[in-house]
Amino acid sequence: MIQFTAGDYENDLDCEITIRSDRCVQLVFISMDIEAGSAPNVCDNDYLDVDDSGRPGGQFRLCGTQSPPAWQSVGDTVVLTIHTNNAVTGNGFQVFPQDTECPQYSWDEGTWGECDATCDGGTRIRTVTCVETSTSTPANEALCTQTKPIESESCNDAPCPTCDRNVTTGSGMIQFTAGDYENDLDCEITIRSDRCVQLIFVSMDIEAGSAPNICDNDYLEVNDLGRPGPGGQYKVCGTQPPPIWSSVGDTVVLSIHTNNAVTGNGFQVFPQSTDCPQYSWDLGTWGECDVTCGGGTRMRNVTCVETGTTTEADEALCLQAKPAESDSCNNNPCPSCDETVTTQQFIRSPNQEQGLDYGDNENCTATINAPSGQCVRLTFISFNVQPGSVAGLCDNDYVQITDLDYPEQTETLCGASSRTFISRSENVEIVFISDDSVTAPGFQVYNTFATCSQFLYVTGAWSQCDATCGGGQRVRDVKCRRLADNTEVDPSNCDLSAPPSTEPCNLNPCPVCGESYTTSGQFIQSTNYPSAYPANQDCSYNITNENTCVSIVFLAFNLESSVACSKDYLEVQDANYPELTESYCGTAIPQPWVSSSGEVDIIFHSDGDTEGTGYFLQESFVACPVYDWVTGSYGACSVNCGGGQRTRTVECRNVQTNAQAPAESLCENAKPSTTEACGLDDCEIDCDATITQAGALDSYNRPNNYVDDLDCVTTVTNNAGCIYIIFTSFDVEGGSSQGTCDNDYLTIEDSTYGLAETYCGTLSPPPSYQSNSGSVIVTFHSNNNTITRPGYQAFATFNACPQYDWVTGSWSACSATCEGGTQTRSVTCVNTQSNAAAPTDDLCTNAKPVESQACNTQTCLCGQTLTNANGGGLQSPGYGSAYPNDFDCVNTVLNTQGECVRIIFISLDIQDGTIPGSCDRDYLELTDTSGTSPTTKYCGNTTPTPWESTGSTVSIRFVSDNSGTAGGYYIFYSFITCPDNRWQTSAWGACSLTCGGGVQTRTVTCEDNAGNTVADSLCTEVKPDESQACNTAACPTRYQWQSVASTSCSVTCGGGIQTMIVFCQDIVSSNTVPDALCTEQKPSTTSICNTNACPNAGIPSCGSTVPATSTTGTIQSPNYPSNYPNDQDCLITFDLPANTRLKFSIEAFDVELSTSVRCDKDYLKFEAAPSGNAALYCKEYFLPVVWESSAGDTSVTVQFYSDASGTDTGYTATWEHIV
Repeated sequence: MIQFTAGDYENDLDCEITIRSDRCVQLVFISMDIEAGSAPNVCDNDYLDVDDSGRPGGQFRLCGTQSPPAWQSVGDTVVLTIHTNNAVTGNGFQVFPQDTECPQYSWDEGTWGECDATCDGGTRIRTVTCVETSTSTPANEALCTQTKPIESESCNDAPCPTCDRNVTTGSGMIQFTAGDYENDLDCEITIRSDRCVQLIFVSMDIEAGSAPNICDNDYLEVNDLGRPGPGGQYKVCGTQPPPIWSSVGDTVVLSIHTNNAVTGNGFQVFPQSTDCPQYSWDLGTWGECDVTCGGGTRMRNVTCVETGTTTEADEALCLQAKPAESDSCNNNPCPSCDETVTTQQFIRSPNQEQGLDYGDNENCTATINAPSGQCVRLTFISFNVQPGSVAGLCDNDYVQITDLDYPEQTETLCGASSRTFISRSENVEIVFISDDSVTAPGFQVYNTFATCSQFLYVTGAWSQCDATCGGGQRVRDVKCRRLADNTEVDPSNCDLSAPPSTEPCNLNPCPVCGESYTTSGQFIQSTNYPSAYPANQDCSYNITNENTCVSIVFLAFNLESSVACSKDYLEVQDANYPELTESYCGTAIPQPWVSSSGEVDIIFHSDGDTEGTGYFLQESFVACPVYDWVTGSYGACSVNCGGGQRTRTVECRNVQTNAQAPAESLCENAKPSTTEACGLDDCEIDCDATITQAGALDSYNRPNNYVDDLDCVTTVTNNAGCIYIIFTSFDVEGGSSQGTCDNDYLTIEDSTYGLAETYCGTLSPPPSYQSNSGSVIVTFHSNNNTITRPGYQAFATFNACPQYDWVTGSWSACSATCEGGTQTRSVTCVNTQSNAAAPTDDLCTNAKPVESQACNTQTCLCGQTLTNANGGGLQSPGYGSAYPNDFDCVNTVLNTQGECVRIIFISLDIQDGTIPGSCDRDYLELTDTSGTSPTTKYCGNTTPTPWESTGSTVSIRFVSDNSGTAGGYYIFYSFITCPDNRWQTSAWGACSLTCGGGVQTRTVTCEDNAGNTVADSLCTEVKPDESQACNTAACPTRYQWQSVASTSCSVTCGGGIQTMIVFCQDIVSSNTVPDALCTEQKPSTTSICNTNACPNAGIPSCGSTVPATSTTGTIQSPNYPSNYPNDQDCLITFDLPANTRLKFSIEAFDVELSTSVRCDKDYLKFEAAPSGNAALYCKEYFLPVVWESSAGDTSVTVQFYSDASGTDTGYTATWEHIV
């Protein structure tokens, strides 16, 4: 015990008591009797200062007779400083110091701010932050287990001096100060009269307000007691004397208020008696300002009334000037929520720190600049932002995170899901946007700086949406890459879950397509024409007339091109003459088509690939032709795969008699094609082989990486002996765990004796295999997970069969499920002919295979009881790569002090259920074992909001089945004070409207810890919303303008003009309707077209030859740098002089990527003659790429090819002659 005096202490003391510990210090105060300060919470006489050496500025001061609560330091030394003055004394204090564990997290107390008043009691505040003790890094408040110190206290409680007085009219001038008035005044001057009071202001000098018409600093308030309320009250400030004013009562009170800042000279006013007016202006209360900042307007009612009765009267009866009915308000600048961050700290949405929702129309940008050479890591502690209109789409409120040096690394987050973000550079931007509808609690993210990762998920650009309406999907490339060389690596190298590779798009409903026509002259057009038609659409039109035939005239036509129109197509059928059926695609406008009967069907189909502007055609009824083309059936295809051709007969015949026409010219319709492409599927890879003599035995595609989805079987036969296979290198994708080969693998089996070995992974030294017979089957398998390796290189040699060799048994089960076990197998030397065991192992001359190996080396993560008072992390087995199959792991979190448990999800990537969200395969399950919170299962890759128990024990169970796996989970548990009551919400109900803005509701009830419903007032947190807006997208307008090109463009490049047909269309029926039904402004009848840049002068065009006299230059893909067209086969030939070679340097290259090892889509090819030296480019490359022709070549051909699907910007390359 430390006792400072046993009786009254002495005056004029300054003593220090130093307390040291080998850990931290806890002080328990037994008694306290030190002279109190001059006011509450002020110790300015005698006092005790407590200083914590572990936290500079960690000091607090005590006085009075109230013993403080137990206090704990964060350092090993505490100094008690006692100061007494020369006045009153007391009995001192008793305190018991003891050793205690230093807290991992503690409260950091900021300096007290200035008091907000100089007298009559004010408030002062300070910041109190939970920090990690050793680093002072801010942390979640739940981690600080001590009671949080106060953040505000009273101050300056002494009464303010009075300056009130009473005067009567006729007593002369009232002067408020002859010089500068004092600060912090509140005075009242009461003026009385035997009639009414008139005020004539002679001078005015009072501190102005923060904005015009605002008196929010010092002010004079004039109150007419004859009219209570705002109608008899106004404020004055600034230097402009107000006009003469008259009361309607006999008493006026002037209230003067001054703050603690600027002062002025006050005012002079002359009060006098005047007749009370019979009619006067009644002033209503000012309404709310229409904005909260930036300058707005507020309104009030100003009414002429009879003074005695306040009955409304004609304004002409009020002789005084009418007071203003509006004035400006809230002129203060709006606070900016933008910030620049250069330290490790929290970044929050507006109002989040105060526990409030963010506002509407927020637009905040946080720019983060890490120290040189470091990257940014953003970990979300909480996240709750208004979700998008559908899952996976953030089209309402959202948070967008962008790596400013790598803008393709952009993540957009909304709803309740968030994920940790790691940048590739020092500069990151966080943009928070909210619309003007629903708000939410927002987000809290902690920014840290760290060494930049070697590996990171790199995202490509989003693809076009696969549907133009009705809800589609767009995709992007997401790969784990080594950043130093952009090489794709195994996802286990990236320490976060992969960003999403898909998102919804184009949710607007699709207009209907398909119609029946029975009148002549109707127009038929594709959906959205002349904009792109939707993907994955099927439309059917029927045209019927019993007495005539049908003519189809194509006015405009632009569909995706494909061989045999196998992708998008428009098919025209005569229901009674199927041989007249024609299919159209591409961009060429088809010739008119005429049926041979009065019943025609038109079928349109689009796939999920590229879309064109569609079709615009007109049907009409015409006389049936006498002669027309009759087509036979197509014959067999010339090949089964790789692209071939098939043919049919096409004859001109009499439609009625079917007799062949005397001449083909009698058939007026265009003659249908006699051939079409077929057998377009890629030919399957045939990698099987038979080897009957010694030689190489390499993996497919070597020396390049093997490809996915292989099952190659090689049969090796030696009729004169046995086979010995020796590997010089072996690099195949490894298994999912040590000792297993369940991805890619090589199996070698002696087909006679059944001796088999399976290999995978990277083996050094490489293996070898000796058969016991002359027949061996070598099987190589690769799966489809996109991970490939160089494979293997081996040689098969033929030798005499060994008399003795090793025979291995199967591996036993592992001796442990984690932390490293052992599995064994039998290895026996046997006679290869009789299979009998050899007398001694020495007879087997090959190296003996191993009899045991390590297994299940991963750390044990199950069966733990976690009680750390400061909380901790918990993750799935193998977190960072993939968790194992067939796993069932239970851990328990227990608080021995009876507190509740809070679970924060750092990341979640668990295989989703058979139905999204059903969690019927793999899942993480949280159970409130001793409380009433509902048991919750989690799966998928959306990071959930924090989960809280109502009891002190929580079971955490992780289950995986035997199918797929994923990255796993990482959670953080902490302990919190159990609330007595909390809100419980049901699921949202259906939306009341499908468009135009509806409402959906849910039930929100306050429940106690036993699950009983109690009064809402017992739940202290903000009540969650019971309703929210939904389906806010505007309903589509039924009648819309459509424009159709009626002429071709005036130029082929550089921007021209074309004439448009503009008409009003009912988008429900696709019928043309009167213009008056379209309410929007009618579009122009002319349109700009062919805005693509014209080819650069001096750059060779497709089909040209560059003469040998040209020595340098540039070549480019068509339209470069704009996207090249589809269906291009562009050839440029270079002639070379003698003794000269040609060098090309590709400076930019961006084409549609091929999907296999072959360049099966768009490509660039160089080929020299006569050497045959050639190179083909179709993938991503590190630029520049250089290619040179060979010595003796006389010409080089450059071919750029594009197929009928996607396009990109293409290439640009320079060329030069070299010796």
